[in-house]
Amino acid sequence: MMNNWKWLFATFYLVSLSCFPQITQPDRIEILLSDQETPFEVLQQDETSLLLYRQNNILNGNNEEWQFIGLDSNLNIQWNNKIYIQSSLDLLKNTSFNSKSYFLFNNPADRLNLLLVSIDDKGNVLSSIIANTIPFELTHFEATDKGVLIGGLYNYRPLVIYYVFETNKSIILPGFYHERSELIQLTTNKDGNIEIIISAQSFRIRNKLILFVKTFDVDGNMIKDIMLEDKNDRENLLFGKSCYESDGVQIVAGTYSSRRTQYSRGLFLSTIDYDGKYKVRYYNYGEMHNFFKYMTARRENRVKKRIERRKIKNKKLRFNYRLIVHEILNSNQQYILLGEAFYPKYTQATNAQIAGFGPTINRTPERTFDGYVYTHAVLAAFDKSGNLLWDNSFEINDVQTFDLERYVYVSVEDDKLILFYVFDNQIRYKTIKNSEVIEGEKYTMISLNYINDELIDQSINEIKPWHDNYFYIYGVQQIRNLKDDDVELTRKVFYINKIASE
Repeated sequence: MMNNWKWLFATFYLVSLSCFPQITQPDRIEILLSDQETPFEVLQQDETSLLLYRQNNILNGNNEEWQFIGLDSNLNIQWNNKIYIQSSLDLLKNTSFNSKSYFLFNNPADRLNLLLVSIDDKGNVLSSIIANTIPFELTHFEATDKGVLIGGLYNYRPLVIYYVFETNKSIILPGFYHERSELIQLTTNKDGNIEIIISAQSFRIRNKLILFVKTFDVDGNMIKDIMLEDKNDRENLLFGKSCYESDGVQIVAGTYSSRRTQYSRGLFLSTIDYDGKYKVRYYNYGEMHNFFKYMTARRENRVKKRIERRKIKNKKLRFNYRLIVHEILNSNQQYILLGEAFYPKYTQATNAQIAGFGPTINRTPERTFDGYVYTHAVLAAFDKSGNLLWDNSFEINDVQTFDLERYVYVSVEDDKLILFYVFDNQIRYKTIKNSEVIEGEKYTMISLNYINDELIDQSINEIKPWHDNYFYIYGVQQIRNLKDDDVELTRKVFYINKIASE
């Protein structure tokens, strides 16, 4: 009888495990590094291949060696190419489109003419000079079948230059005449059109922010220019991302505030139809069910009680958050907005200065920026009419950085979502279904090559989306192995691990 119970328990346990998506690491590549060598950077070249690149610190006259390596979907090396680029040039941006990768260089002392280097999926290299007469600050870089898009700011105005391969000439996309505005999004969609979003000052109301949503065809002709604003003149649209549907409908979602500030009060979603008509729906953070789940239970309860008191008194809900919107997923006829909340951290220091020979000390407190602290990721799902269907969140622990980068990514598994990020040597993940938590936060270590490998140190761990439900993690590791044959006792490697959610 006891054995039957053991068998039933074991069967139940295995079935339970099979109900939850699992994080696996099917493939890994290591490239040995000396202390003098520069680690690689990684760029997705097409749907299933990766491109590694780095400066090798090897000079040939006035030129410096750059190395490029192509990997297939199983992280096998397909080709290895080295080229020389003028050492005075700095890499500004890179991007990939249609199995080609593009690298944009310039000379900091020049700031005008640009060098464009393209590499195809066989390792073949082409280069060209992009003649430029406008010394603008570059912020965005994208590619199409016909050219590359270079976006930035000139005299506080957005500027997008379109360099066309066939003519070897550049054109300036029209319609950017807004002073004191910001280029938020520059992307290309599936049909080849160019999507641009700008945050700008309203023409009608002082100190009010609105969004301009512009669409160009692949030749650079404007086909849509929408001024997206709150028609009741109450809300500022701070930030937005868009996705485009096959029926010509465009979804724009982001954050809003009640005044011009970097802090947002909630989320908005707008559906823009083929004729340019739209309606904006707003959702205060206090109206969301799981926005404050990252807090301790005691603090969350206090916040929710305060929300209820303000609702009873018919007062506005006022929560101020800095939140970056990363993308809009289209899954199961739902539009899922993903963002990350953060706050800047400062340290207080006191400088003691001794005056003359006496004991007098003047102490002047100084605030020093100590990086951005991430609190949680936010997911909110909408239908096509802009109705909020559900929301959820994922606490981000220990992440503090000086650069505002994306940390949390999403894998779609049928009707479930896996949220995960990498910190230290761990992949941290959580499984949700709409507003429910199917499986709480779990941890798995980044896999090493050999069973007797021991991690000594690591750096630059980053996770990126790849194809289907695959992702990859890359970085630098110091590894010790005292038992396996034909393995160095200690080694420094650049590594990539393929990540699968199953």
